[in-house]
Amino acid sequence: MTLNKEEIEILYHTLNKASGKRYCGGSEAMDSLVSKGFMKYLGRIAFVPDPYYTITAEGMLILERSKHANS
Repeated sequence: MTLNKEEIEILYHTLNKASGKRYCGGSEAMDSLVSKGFMKYLGRIAFVPDPYYTITAEGMLILERSKHANS
C-alpha cells in the first residue's frame, strides 16, 4: 500500500515528540489514514474545534516500510 506525501507528513508529524503522538485536525488525508488503519480517532477537547488522532502500530510500520523503500 502506498502513501501520498501529505499522508506521510501527517504520520511523521504525529511521531514528533513535541506532538505527544497526537495530530489535531481532520482532512481527506486523515480520513484515508484512519480508513487504512494507520491513524485512529482520539476525540475532541472542549476548547479546540478540531478532532485529535494518534498513529497506530500499523501506521508506524507502514511509515518505516516507506522510509526503507525510498532510501
